[in-house]
Amino acid sequence: IHRRQLGNTIWEHLEDDDQDDVIDSNDDPADEPLFNQQSIVSKLSHADVFTLIEKTFAQKPAVSDLTKRKRKAADSIELLDPKKAHAMSIFLTSLPKEFEIKRLTEYVLDISPYIQVELVLENFLKFAPSSEEAEALKKYKESGESIERLSKPDQLVLEMVNISQFKPRISCLLYKTVFWDKVEGVEKALDLILKASESLLHAKRFKKLLQMILVLGNFMNGNTSRGGAFGIKITSINKLIDTKSTSNTSSTLLHFIVETIEKSFPKVLEFLDELKYCEEASKVNKTEVMTDFYEIKDGLKQFDVLSGDDSFTEIMKHFQTEAESKVSQVEQLQVKSDELFQKTVSFYGENVQTVQSNEFFKIFHTFITSWQKCTEDLKLAKKTKERLEAQKRIEAERRNQAKSSKGKGIDMSDYTINTQHDIGIEALYAKLLMSPRREHKTRQRQQKLNPIISNELNALELLESIY
Repeated sequence: IHRRQLGNTIWEHLEDDDQDDVIDSNDDPADEPLFNQQSIVSKLSHADVFTLIEKTFAQKPAVSDLTKRKRKAADSIELLDPKKAHAMSIFLTSLPKEFEIKRLTEYVLDISPYIQVELVLENFLKFAPSSEEAEALKKYKESGESIERLSKPDQLVLEMVNISQFKPRISCLLYKTVFWDKVEGVEKALDLILKASESLLHAKRFKKLLQMILVLGNFMNGNTSRGGAFGIKITSINKLIDTKSTSNTSSTLLHFIVETIEKSFPKVLEFLDELKYCEEASKVNKTEVMTDFYEIKDGLKQFDVLSGDDSFTEIMKHFQTEAESKVSQVEQLQVKSDELFQKTVSFYGENVQTVQSNEFFKIFHTFITSWQKCTEDLKLAKKTKERLEAQKRIEAERRNQAKSSKGKGIDMSDYTINTQHDIGIEALYAKLLMSPRREHKTRQRQQKLNPIISNELNALELLESIY
């Protein structure tokens, strides 16, 4: 009787030496014999349990055996390199179920959605037949052998061989598939550089702020070698936050400038809107953008190779005209953005030949970020000051109440027990409120949290003289 190979059980077998210790089930006369028709084995057999357990726990054949059986049954022929054929087999499984290898020519000429996918087209180019592969598959076809006997990868490559200008066609179709996304990305990046450069070049409020910074810097440097400067490097604006206050180390020169501008020159704050494009422009790597643009521009040349009067060629030639027009527009934008960027860099005293666009715009984005942080710091300090002043007013009111009640008699209606001890506690509390040491500590905390504004320097008068 043929039996399937079953999986192993999980229990451990007893050794022969251990059998003497096992109780024999037949020792009891009342028990049924093991192998008659009423035994457990007979009952299990009649219940078809053994057949069921074979089906349930039969071992599966090895994967390699299944593959060999399928190959043997299909009797397929492989002419391609085994590694390439294996890679193509994996690729074929990623295609839609509706995809038919024998209709590849139709898919290409009609630009079917099945193949107009970037990954699919890239794989078609990757697996395009070499001259040796094409020659071998042509000979097989001419021999009269059935195409169906070829493996699926071989059938796909044979269909590629049958398509005129297969590789140039796929290359052009891939270019068309990704063109609009790529060219729009380049256009957006160049437009950001253009807008950021233009806004910096015509930023009236920001230029006024730079004048104020220069005046304050010269005033602070006084008669030192750093004083009397006619201008500063634009990178210096990000060093203002490094100059700490001597009376409050949590406050900086930039905090002082922010507070001064907010209080006395609020219109200058419009510079934040003037520089709004700098953040996005600082993320643009112009070198990479121009590399992408030149690849797009050079890629259009491949369309000149296409020949024929089929629908595919007609569609590609029409696209070529549209693409060339778009590339021409982007090229004009590139020239304009380059000119304006160089002009802006020169205006702010940087070297056009060495500075990168993202590094240049990052100077201003960093300054805006620091400015906004200082603004938040000042708001927090203001709220803290107001809270302390409110506490101070409450304490002053308590002291006044304590003074007004000093020396007066005590209304017996307000107390259930009138004792000298109660009066003493009230007087002690009033005395604590009026303590000079307590007043000194409150005033010390307030001075520590106040922003630094040096009235002795009269810097505000200098700023007003240039605004």
